[in-house]
Amino acid sequence: MNIGFNGSEVLGYELMALDYSQLAISAVKWLPVLVGGCIMGMIWCICELFIRKEWYTVKLKGSAVRSAKLFIVSMIWYAALLLYGLSIIILGEKYSSVGWILFNALALIISTAWGLKTGEWRNHSKKLLFIGCAVLIAAWMFI
Repeated sequence: MNIGFNGSEVLGYELMALDYSQLAISAVKWLPVLVGGCIMGMIWCICELFIRKEWYTVKLKGSAVRSAKLFIVSMIWYAALLLYGLSIIILGEKYSSVGWILFNALALIISTAWGLKTGEWRNHSKKLLFIGCAVLIAAWMFI
């Protein structure tokens, strides 16, 4: 993703020439990356439903609720990416790779905490999870 974001510099330069704000330029630069990923994800899912002959699962009880939750989580994820993009503007382009590492480390820590809360990890070693999070936090401080 970061490569795609940095690769959309040409688009950014064009918008800069048209006197758009850095905030608008940052938001627009994500568009090709996220739309491309969304299209590929949808194609993959559709292919899997056909290959496995599991189209019936779309109509099962609870599918609409799960789809709504997926949409909400997707919007939260997009908001996090938007904040990452804004941080690049504040920190400067040379920190985009560092920001990406920190963003992913924080995402792993938050998802681990959420997994603990929801019981996803109830049959696993919590000690190992805490060690992994500690390593991510130490790496974060080092960076």
